[in-house]
Amino acid sequence: MKRWPHSPWPKFLSAFAASAIAVAAVGIAVNYEVDIAHVYRSNSSEQATFIKKYVAGLNASKSGRPLPPFERDVKLELVAAGHADCFVTGSSHELKISRDGLAGLKTRCHELVNLAVSGGSFEDFVIMAAVLAERPETRRIYIGISPWFFRPDADSRYKTYENDYAEARRFFGLADHEVRTGSSAKLLNLINGQYFARNVAEVVKTVEVGVLGMRDPDDREKDWQMLQPDGSVTESKAELRRLNARKGLDIGPTQKDIGTYKFEGQKADAALIHDFKTIVAALQQREIAVDFVLSPYHPSVWACNNAAVCQWLEQMEQHACAIAQELHVRVIGSFSPAPFGLTWRDFSDDHHVVRASIPRYWRTGCGAETDLRKFNN
Repeated sequence: MKRWPHSPWPKFLSAFAASAIAVAAVGIAVNYEVDIAHVYRSNSSEQATFIKKYVAGLNASKSGRPLPPFERDVKLELVAAGHADCFVTGSSHELKISRDGLAGLKTRCHELVNLAVSGGSFEDFVIMAAVLAERPETRRIYIGISPWFFRPDADSRYKTYENDYAEARRFFGLADHEVRTGSSAKLLNLINGQYFARNVAEVVKTVEVGVLGMRDPDDREKDWQMLQPDGSVTESKAELRRLNARKGLDIGPTQKDIGTYKFEGQKADAALIHDFKTIVAALQQREIAVDFVLSPYHPSVWACNNAAVCQWLEQMEQHACAIAQELHVRVIGSFSPAPFGLTWRDFSDDHHVVRASIPRYWRTGCGAETDLRKFNN
């Protein structure tokens, strides 16, 4: 009888199945042990202790510390540990705003803490607004509005605090934001590939934190910006040398991709705008004054060689101005540098104003010409 050779497929399928199980097991282990959104356990006491220690060291430093990858944790701890009456929220556009750099703020704020975070989105604002609304000391919030502010999920970093976001929405009486933490959802989340990617990124960030912890906290040479005790950032000595060494136009109007950070079209989300107005009105009802801050973009962006970017900036500014008019909110600045005479030297890149130039645009926006430094309310 003729004997046929054994098929390789059973062995291949067995090896493939074993590999798939091993990969799934690694994913499950990472998702459960790292658990960036605290689905399976609350925030660890070790992490909380580390953040408190970092903030204590920040407050004791003379020249700030390197801006950490866990800046959202730090900003929340700055609120909990202090007694400030004024706050700035927003993105990296507002990170350099400080009471010390703006004389007008000294008449309105006893103490100002900057809560802006890299890539700050609407969801970051909601979380911070709920925290600040519950503090009896809070008197004023400067809300940084970036061009991507009116788009949901414009930045995923808030999802570390997704449960806090859901609770903040409930605090303001907004439609519930589903956070799947039921038993079946938790089991499915263990094999969630996106959650695995977020947890791996958190592990990488933790390694970076370890490196930061070993460095001299007062070293201003290794980082391009330094976090200060009030939550704002300053340019490092190395960054200042780079900025001062520039001899000519650093960003030309024909340069590709200028002004396109987080650009995904001009459309604003109507439901998000409704929620934003609800939150601002709730803050006002608690006698918390609100101002909007629009930070300018580099003059080369406004050459409008990318017409879609200019339309995006214009439309988002129009939304901010319309909301401000409806709710009787003052607007500071503009996405355009033209009303303030800003030049390329006032920018560190295509969408960040250098700290020393912030007072130049700290004026009433939306077509008004009054210098905000004259206001004392």
